[in-house]
Amino acid sequence: MPHQTPREWRKDGFLISTDRALIDLDAVNAAFAADFTPWAVPLPIETLKASINSSLCFGLYRLNATGESDSATGNPTRKPPRNNPHEK
Repeated sequence: MPHQTPREWRKDGFLISTDRALIDLDAVNAAFAADFTPWAVPLPIETLKASINSSLCFGLYRLNATGESDSATGNPTRKPPRNNPHEK
């Protein structure tokens, strides 16, 4: 997929972004290994990178309390994946 300028939208403490650089590959593989995604399996990291780089991706991120990106990384703060998608 040709390189496109990432787009982002912010609302109510969340960020939606098409920036592939924000995607946490370990978190994706953890979600693929979780009980709530029985149809998925973790992928070798190079395969996952190639898949993401050839896809139009949308990431949903919770921003920190000030509504800004994490100051240390420039990335939104991330919570570890949950085993139950319905828990808060």
